[in-house]
Amino acid sequence: MLEETKKRLQEQTEALEKKMERMERHSRDFNIRVLDVVEEEGEDCLSIIQDFLALLGLRDAGGEVENAHRTGKTRDGKPRHIIAKLYSRPFKRNLLQVAKKPGK
Repeated sequence: MLEETKKRLQEQTEALEKKMERMERHSRDFNIRVLDVVEEEGEDCLSIIQDFLALLGLRDAGGEVENAHRTGKTRDGKPRHIIAKLYSRPFKRNLLQVAKKPGK
C-alpha cells in the first residue's frame, strides 16, 4: 500500500514537472530580448522598449508590452540584455518582421 502511494505520488510529481516546463516554455514565446542598449542608473526599461517601438514605426504599440527588465549581473561594463514580455504572439511576429526590414 505504501509503495503504491509512493509510486503514484512520484508519477504525479513527474507529470507536474513536465507540465510546468511546457508552460514556462510557452510563456517565453511572448518575450523579446534587446541587446547592446547602454545601461544607465535609474533607467526605465519599459520606456526604453517603447522608444524602440516608436523608432520602428510602431508608435501605438506601447500597450502591447507587459513589462521589461534587465537580466543577469553586470560584467566588465557591458550592458545587460533587456527582456520585454509582450501580450501577444502576433504582435511579436509583426515586431520581428518590422525590425528585420532593411534600414531599420
